[in-house]
Amino acid sequence: MSNTENISSPLPSDVASVTFLNREDVVDCLKVEQPLRRQTQALVTLARSKTIDQGDLKAALREITEVVADVLEVDRASIWLYPNNSFSQTIPFWLPLEVSNAQEVANTADTIIQPSLAHSSMKCLDLYEQSRGCHTSGMELAVANYPNYFRALTTECTIAAHDAYSDPRTQEFALPYLTPNGITSMLDAPIWLNGQMVGIVCHEHTGLPRHWTPIEVNFVAAIATLVAHTIEACHRVIAQKQLRQHHQYLLSEYHDELERLVEERTAELTKANEQLQQEINGRSSVEAQLIKYQHHLEELVEERTREIISTNEQLQQEITNHKLAQKALRESEEQFRCLAEATFEAISINEQGKVRQINRNFARLFGYKPAEVVGMSFLEFVAPESRSYVRQMIELGSELMYESICLKNDGTTFPAEVRSKAIPYQGRLLRVTAIRDITKRSQAQEELKTSVSLLEATLNSTTDGIVAVNTVGVVVTFNQKFLEMWGIPEEILRSANFEERHKYFQAQLKEPDVFLARVKQLYAQLDAEGYDRMELQDGRIFERFTYPQRSGEQIIGRVWSFRDITERARAEEALRQHLRQEQLVAVMCDRIRQSLNLEDILNTTAEEVRQFLQTDRVLIYRFEPNWRGTVVVESVASKYMKTLGMVRHDPCFGEGYVQPYQGGRIQAVRDIYTAGLTPCHIEFLAQLQVRANLVVPILQGVSRQERVSSWEGREVEEAGGVEGGVLSTCPVPSAISTNLLERNATLHQSHSHSTAPSPALWGLLIAHHCNEPRQWQPLEIALLKSLATQVAIAIQQSTLFEQLEEANHELQRLASVDGLTQVANRRRFDEYLKAEWHEKAQLQKPLSLILCDLDYFKVFNDTYGHLAGDSCLQQVALILRQALKRPADLVARYGGEEFAVILPNMDTKDALLVAEAIRANVRRLEIIHAKSPVSQYVTLSLGVASTVPSLEATPAQLIVAADKALYQAKAEGRDCAIAHTA
Repeated sequence: MSNTENISSPLPSDVASVTFLNREDVVDCLKVEQPLRRQTQALVTLARSKTIDQGDLKAALREITEVVADVLEVDRASIWLYPNNSFSQTIPFWLPLEVSNAQEVANTADTIIQPSLAHSSMKCLDLYEQSRGCHTSGMELAVANYPNYFRALTTECTIAAHDAYSDPRTQEFALPYLTPNGITSMLDAPIWLNGQMVGIVCHEHTGLPRHWTPIEVNFVAAIATLVAHTIEACHRVIAQKQLRQHHQYLLSEYHDELERLVEERTAELTKANEQLQQEINGRSSVEAQLIKYQHHLEELVEERTREIISTNEQLQQEITNHKLAQKALRESEEQFRCLAEATFEAISINEQGKVRQINRNFARLFGYKPAEVVGMSFLEFVAPESRSYVRQMIELGSELMYESICLKNDGTTFPAEVRSKAIPYQGRLLRVTAIRDITKRSQAQEELKTSVSLLEATLNSTTDGIVAVNTVGVVVTFNQKFLEMWGIPEEILRSANFEERHKYFQAQLKEPDVFLARVKQLYAQLDAEGYDRMELQDGRIFERFTYPQRSGEQIIGRVWSFRDITERARAEEALRQHLRQEQLVAVMCDRIRQSLNLEDILNTTAEEVRQFLQTDRVLIYRFEPNWRGTVVVESVASKYMKTLGMVRHDPCFGEGYVQPYQGGRIQAVRDIYTAGLTPCHIEFLAQLQVRANLVVPILQGVSRQERVSSWEGREVEEAGGVEGGVLSTCPVPSAISTNLLERNATLHQSHSHSTAPSPALWGLLIAHHCNEPRQWQPLEIALLKSLATQVAIAIQQSTLFEQLEEANHELQRLASVDGLTQVANRRRFDEYLKAEWHEKAQLQKPLSLILCDLDYFKVFNDTYGHLAGDSCLQQVALILRQALKRPADLVARYGGEEFAVILPNMDTKDALLVAEAIRANVRRLEIIHAKSPVSQYVTLSLGVASTVPSLEATPAQLIVAADKALYQAKAEGRDCAIAHTA
């Protein structure tokens, strides 16, 4: 029945009032039930594990950590125990099974089981890392370093640290443990055994902090209990094994002592019987003397009879003891027979080549009934092809071990390991033979041979040179490629003279000391892996890999692998150089796009080019119209002279060099003394400490298409060689130059709006090498050409920007200035007042405003005309500008005949003084205004307002206050300045 049917089925009458579960409740229940079911299944699986029943504690703990890490979905799960702890009165699980007698068992137990009064550390028996799928052990945790954590373990059932860095119980682990391993959350539970805490189970989560649910906490507590039961179970299994060993030991001692006692008493009885026989025989030989001494004989007989009776009694007692010994011997033989039946080998006892006795394993192995085997020849159980060999082996000695092919009853054969020993028994010579089927071992050996053969073929077919050595440095194996790469004779490689071998390797390395130090470091850490590069004296470059060779958990040697990467390294270096060139060009393109400062662009370019080319000087030389030149940019090494600002005029330059450079000429001089230069030119370059140079023209007024075609069609003029002539031309690879130049296409096209009829030579981009002659490489020449193009674009862009900036400044000025009065207009007034308002609101400084209005100006215009009115406004505006002394003060035309003055950082008192000065200066102009009711001259009314702005208020409030003051000034008769009062 499905879950849906269960939910929708009718409820019993006694629970009819229960509300039906909605779908969300069911989903929540399922979310809780699924992990709970999974945890329950995991506990059942672990409880049924066979590793616990077999006493294999290590395997059991590994299984537990793997299952718990999978169920809880944590990266790390581990189990820690105190090293010396009396878990119980049983023998500890670390006691070796090879203890040979009871006294050793007692001594070892007394030594290990002693309970420690104060634990100083805790040891990790198993740590499973799920992301790596590996187990580790042996780590120790000092109790004194984490007191809060261990105190919490003894008082709490579990430690559920959702955020291990902030939890006071676990934050002690932050630096030494949590951060190196990326752990964010911990869920730990103590392991209790016989009333003692013997260890902990740890579950560690990486990534984001994790909130542990109560179900997970209960599950971890159950796991801790399961670990305790596992330890007890393993102790019981190991104790049973040790008790059986001790019982076998005591039984063997008892049998040996019994046999010795029987042999001693038998020898004494035999000797007594021989003496008695001699005495009886001697009595007949002295018969005559007995008659003579009859009386004396009777006395002797009587005395001797008493002795015989006593001897017979002793003999009877000894016979009784002998029978008891024989009974014990039979019991011992029965026990040994049971032991023979219990062994894994097939055992037979042979006499004169015939089988006399076998165990059940013998009959089972060969497919016979036990009765059928007795009396058969032992060679009948040997395959025909091995019989002669087995016969020879039997004839060789009494104790043998060999391998042969055995024959079963059904005719099949199998390989066997045979151990045989001749034993004398009651005057007969018996041979005890033990046979073990080694079919699986033989198959494993064949597989091993195949694997070894495959490994040898792989070693010899690989392109890497490989050598394997043991832990003391003795060469175990190597391939032919290793000999070829190092050129080392095989006898030296196999030699035990390590010093001679190391000298041979060190002689080929450029840095032998570095290599030797790394080798010593690796041998100091046997489990370390290593990789590095080494350069040989002949220029080759090897990659070196090394890994430890393991046999199980034991490191038995080290494998070294060498790979010749000379060509790859050279290709990588060439590619890196090419990428660096492209990056340099790209960076300059970006710099041109992002920066409008030509000086910064050129200085940075010169420095980066010098660093990239590893040369001594890079400069940019600019021409004037008369071909007089100046070094405008320079990057030079500290030990060479500076040429920045140097001016040079060469009258011959315009005649012999301008046209070739305008055509895209590039000059690469390897050595100035062999380049065929004029003596004066050589002298000039020598004064600058130049030995080789590379010159590329910077052209203006060239379109992208013309520039690319110019570079592609132009050969580099490379000067050098004998007799001062031009030896050869070195064509620049078109693919590289085009690749570098086309990166400029978009930017150049965006700034090239017109093409001059002939290119203008703006200047030269020059690289100087001062220390020695230098052969300039094609990629270096291509780089300099591309950078010259970028410099030309930057220059053109800078020129356009300067022109644009001038035009913008003029437009800005026109947009913010009143055309008639040449003071700020209303738009500028609003912007400036708003900006000053916000600034003074943040600084809490005062801001003042003066509104000015020409009295009866409309009447003035009507009387004298608009031209006179415009002249009047211009004169008043000039008075206002002259009255303001600070750069931050602003005069603006606010309306037709109104002006406004903004006075930052000025209070009402000072602003009123400025207003009075303006009013007085306007009156002093004595501009005739005959129809003014106030005066015969033009006058001015002013309203003053001051405040400390706030972000909650607006500039409009200041304007309203000044306007009210102006209104009051007009109301009081005009030609006055009034300050607003709140």
